[in-house]
Amino acid sequence: MNSTYFKPILVAGAGSALAQTLQAKLEAKGLPFCGACSSQGGLAACQARGWPAIPLGDIETLPERAEALVGAPIEALVDFLHSPLECLLSQAGPEDIDQWAVNNIAQRARLLRACSRSMLARRRGRCLLVSSSAAPRPGKGQGYYAAAKLAGESLYRSIGLELASRGVTACSLRLSWIDAGMGSAFLEGRRQKAEALMAAKDVTVTVFDGPAPAGNVGVQINHVDPINKGEVIWTLGAEEVILIGRVVLNGKVDLTRTIAVAGSEV
Repeated sequence: MNSTYFKPILVAGAGSALAQTLQAKLEAKGLPFCGACSSQGGLAACQARGWPAIPLGDIETLPERAEALVGAPIEALVDFLHSPLECLLSQAGPEDIDQWAVNNIAQRARLLRACSRSMLARRRGRCLLVSSSAAPRPGKGQGYYAAAKLAGESLYRSIGLELASRGVTACSLRLSWIDAGMGSAFLEGRRQKAEALMAAKDVTVTVFDGPAPAGNVGVQINHVDPINKGEVIWTLGAEEVILIGRVVLNGKVDLTRTIAVAGSEV
């Protein structure tokens, strides 16, 4: 979504930390936007920063209410709405599940319907769902959160297929670990804290974390400083660093290693 050409922008779920970051960027660039908040706390947070914001309220009238606030028809939707229900599947009560379905599937479908119909009247619009990498691969306790995002992706994919030829397009953006909101606490627990690394002098420390191939040195090099034709790069594993340390400390070359042999045939 090129916000330079599609504006004003309606930010749904504007009270979330990630949505607040986006709105600050939009404000800095001088782009018109309007937040729609599902809670009084989110509405107060936006208003405290002087940002235009309205309650999510009656979704059918949301595009008109946003237009009245910013003075122009909404041309772009960024959807940050998400499920606060994060628990083991069996721990959620029947009422909680019913409310989750209303808030995260029915409400999103109505939001997308209302905004896309408003955009369709002018044959101009962009709809973006901020999804999550947890959607296809949820962890423990993320079932409801992931299902809400995956259902949202299906809705946005469908509306894009249905209306792209008529000037209204849609897509989903799957974010991974973001240093905002709930992601901040998660990342804080995974930050590199080893003193031997973080206190090292005259070096640049780059930390990689995640599923394969995140641990592949070739992938890491490609992300940090890609190799050009004719260049040579040397790499050392953690064990090799230990062996070099032995030489420096003891003055002897000691290549002793401890290995484990395991498997069904052992």
